Amino acid sequence: MPFDPVSAPLLATIGKTAYNWIKQISDAKIIISKNLTFYHQDSELEFSFVVSLGGARVKRNRIVQRILPPPDASIEFENVLSIAGNGLECGENLVTLDAISLSKDTAKIDFGKLYGIKSSTVLIRIRTKASAELKRLLVFCRIEQIPQHTETKIESRIEVALDYANLWSKIFDQYVVRDIEFTATLNIDLYDMLNRIFKKQAKKITKAAEQAVQGNANAIRFLNIMTESFLSFESDEVISRLRRSVSVTPENFILKEIHPAMQYVEMPSIGYPIVLPGRMRISVGCVLDGNQFIAHGRLVIDVKKFSEVLREIAQDVQLKTRKLRF
Repeated sequence: MPFDPVSAPLLATIGKTAYNWIKQISDAKIIISKNLTFYHQDSELEFSFVVSLGGARVKRNRIVQRILPPPDASIEFENVLSIAGNGLECGENLVTLDAISLSKDTAKIDFGKLYGIKSSTVLIRIRTKASAELKRLLVFCRIEQIPQHTETKIESRIEVALDYANLWSKIFDQYVVRDIEFTATLNIDLYDMLNRIFKKQAKKITKAAEQAVQGNANAIRFLNIMTESFLSFESDEVISRLRRSVSVTPENFILKEIHPAMQYVEMPSIGYPIVLPGRMRISVGCVLDGNQFIAHGRLVIDVKKFSEVLREIAQDVQLKTRKLRF
């Protein structure tokens, strides 16, 4: 196992001694397969090892005894959440046989007892907690925050990549990164869209802001109603509808959640603040499998479907304020 910027936090995860022992035993051909599953959302790593006990069992046992110090010829792993294992041919439960064990957060593989079972090969799975540093180093996630706007869609690029990807291939025979989930806030320029939808009310909104500055009660009431209507953007019902206007491609990307974010905007030359939707917090999931080091995708907002929600809000404002005079 090479030493590099990722190795340091990896050593902290399983313990430096265990790391070195695994390297030596792997070099001695006792560990015949090393796999890793990284559960990104839960920040957990599952190491799985297929250990060969068959064939030249006595010779291999001597190798283990030479690598591992007496008296118990065992490997200890630190920061362990769980450990499980079984014989592949005869189905022995290695925990029940005490060949592997867990005490507090330290797991132990006892090779003395391991070589006493009938199976020729065993599978051992060890799950540990990944540090925030390791999580940051292993997976890079990004949604383009300033999307591209056209008449029909708002589109943003997505990128998920394994940093130090060549290292993953050198250390592990197989690896999978599951449950990748990340959130980004998109700055959606709704200015033109709002102008089109509120075109008939634009003059009234400007006048209301001018009168509100002077303390006109009806003007203040008008702007408060407009604010309340826009705040419905954050309701579960509207979020459900907005979700149908958002899609991600290709299929290894999954849309998890969306949350419209409101912001205060000052009316030009007047200085009166009003609340408008201007950002979208979007959570996206992804899976990297096999030899996949990087995935590129697209997040698309359908302008027509999105505008329908805005248009209904505009109609709601118009209906509730039609009797207000200022």
